Amino acid sequence: MGVALWLVPPPAERAVIQKIMDSHPPSNRSRSPKSYPHFEPHITLAASLPSSLTPATILASVPPGAPGAPKLRARFKSIEAGDVYFRSVYIDIEASPELIQLRDDIHAKLREHASVHPKAPRFPHMSLYYIDDADAAERRTAAEDLQGQTQTHGGGTLKLGGLSGFDGAEIWVVRCEGPVAEWAPLAKMDY
Repeated sequence: MGVALWLVPPPAERAVIQKIMDSHPPSNRSRSPKSYPHFEPHITLAASLPSSLTPATILASVPPGAPGAPKLRARFKSIEAGDVYFRSVYIDIEASPELIQLRDDIHAKLREHASVHPKAPRFPHMSLYYIDDADAAERRTAAEDLQGQTQTHGGGTLKLGGLSGFDGAEIWVVRCEGPVAEWAPLAKMDY
């Protein structure tokens, strides 16, 4: 899979989301050891980047924040069950103009300077569980379990674990090769 660029919640919000991710349904419901691996909560900004790109080159694709601009906001919309491993159960994130612009600017710069064609499928979303195809029927059940823990507020904002999203973030360059539990950040920056 190569390298990816992730938008990661700030530490306090990341800890709340990680606790939810770690409290997945009992493993006796899963047949595959590939189901429910540990990974950091994130929104993928760019994926399928070649591992030959240096972390510095990848981070250079991130546009600087405008001076005095408010922190980037990511708002939760809904809990969804997907039909592929990397989008098994996820939070659908509001596609704000700021998030879309960030992704588009990064992709344009990577195409221009590194001649790569980044991907960000189903943008923006934050996966909570990766569930193997052998356990595909469990995706809907796990999503429904989480939906039972949510609250919906005015404007359709979803609240999970007391969070309706996050403000501000870190951007990580992550090596996404081998088993999910072995994925590792190569570089980080505040955003």
